[in-house]
Amino acid sequence: MITEREMTDIAVKYTPTETAALIGTWRRFGALGPVYEIIGPAGINAASQPTIRVRVLESGEETDYSLDQLRADPGE
Repeated sequence: MITEREMTDIAVKYTPTETAALIGTWRRFGALGPVYEIIGPAGINAASQPTIRVRVLESGEETDYSLDQLRADPGE
């Protein structure tokens, strides 16, 4: 569960429009990695970076992923 403070931190660092535009889109972990779907904001990780909840297409696994890393991954 995302706390109010975490949501504020995400909103300050990344615009809600940018995050909302990512939801429902697909990307790939690196150039040759598996495809994943972006589900929504997840919180803040141990490095104080915003994370996004993603679902891996091949396995159905859901996990939190750094927004900075996500932005570097290629779209599908």
